[in-house]
Amino acid sequence: MKIELKDLTPVRKQMAVEVEPDVVAREQGAVLRRFISQVRLPGFRQGKAPASIVRTRFAKEIEEDVRDRLLSRLYREATQEKGLRPLGDPVLEKLTHEEGQPFRFEASFEVLPTFTVQGYREVQARQPKAVVTDDEVAAALEEIRRGNSRLVTADKAADAGDVLLTDVHGTPAEGEPFHRENALIEVGAEGHLPEFDAALRGAAAGGDLDVTVAYPASGSSTPWMPCGPGCAKTWRRARRTPPAPPSARPSSTKSCWRTRSLCPSTW
Repeated sequence: MKIELKDLTPVRKQMAVEVEPDVVAREQGAVLRRFISQVRLPGFRQGKAPASIVRTRFAKEIEEDVRDRLLSRLYREATQEKGLRPLGDPVLEKLTHEEGQPFRFEASFEVLPTFTVQGYREVQARQPKAVVTDDEVAAALEEIRRGNSRLVTADKAADAGDVLLTDVHGTPAEGEPFHRENALIEVGAEGHLPEFDAALRGAAAGGDLDVTVAYPASGSSTPWMPCGPGCAKTWRRARRTPPAPPSARPSSTKSCWRTRSLCPSTW
């Protein structure tokens, strides 16, 4: 195989590759045998058709297959022989493929640039130390424990950390009334206004509470109470879960209460 390599730019090369006719003949023989084993011709069993008939019948297909296989293989072998690392597909510029003549093609392509990195051995890198406090560990364990907790019924007054199962009826000072069924509300959750959260504490299962909350001018809302300034809210039918007792395992059990339906077994 003859290889001619030309540098167009530091990262772009032009390469001409040429092989003798016997290389092309061997490739043609391999392609012809594959065609014979796969084609079906009338009057012949698969794989038993004469080579002359297959060569005549599929001359164009065989020629195209030989060309494509030679281009792919010779390009790969030539770049490896020259120690090149091409980027992307090559651009075929010239091709000579005639019966009984050498197979020759020219292609241009980009290669991975070569460069020398200097001075990096003197660079000192500092790896920051990861410090985890006991409070962060405790907070992470508490989050895992709460994420694996279960809600179970309990018959006592609602307190911080309990989860209420409620039917919410809202009557905004401005806007349309709304209704939410089976809304879960955690007593003492972040984002509750103090007067609203105070009304939740001590709630009993099956009870009705009328709560009027004056929201700030900027407005505020929750998924279960889409309301704003001057919004009055009433809820019915609550359930709650007190905090789970400390446990060495991340999962725990919470208690909850409700009136008309069972609590979910897990959440």
